[in-house]
Amino acid sequence: MAEHQDGKISFSSYMLDQQKSSSAKLIDEVFFISTDRLDKLSAQSDRPLAVYFESGDCENCEILHRRILADPATRQLVVEMQNVQFDINSDAKIVTPGGKQIELKQWIRELGIVYTPSVVFFDASGVEVMRIGAFMKTFHFQSVYDYVLQKAYLSEPSFQRYIAERAEKIREAGFDTNIWGYESTHN
Repeated sequence: MAEHQDGKISFSSYMLDQQKSSSAKLIDEVFFISTDRLDKLSAQSDRPLAVYFESGDCENCEILHRRILADPATRQLVVEMQNVQFDINSDAKIVTPGGKQIELKQWIRELGIVYTPSVVFFDASGVEVMRIGAFMKTFHFQSVYDYVLQKAYLSEPSFQRYIAERAEKIREAGFDTNIWGYESTHN
């Protein structure tokens, strides 16, 4: 690690410290729920929870919102979940889906978030079931949402197998999966 920090701090702490604090606002979406009580969301609904970790002036966050989340098929999947957005530079105190009171930055470190945007998915009982911790194009992003919504992780622990089967079903229906693009061709 740069500056000889290896062994002194965790990788996630180092990466978070490298993020430039920005006064830029996050890109809001109508489906984001504003709350610091993630435990209450889990308790009040049987729908899964997606927690977005973003930062201002984040180029990939902008692509996520302007291209991937703007896609109609993606939005159909996203609105089936509860979605919350946090700024990784916030000094907020929150309650996690599991009921732990904690500073947001500490929770981010505990989760090992090192990239923005990241999305962590929790089941209705507040247990993490999946995460997106790297940039994905539309098909893969949709597939993660579908994997969580269908609770496919209970019967198919390999996301790679799940996504291959999903792509095959879409192709059998006569559509292209276009894993490298931003537009859905399988609405």
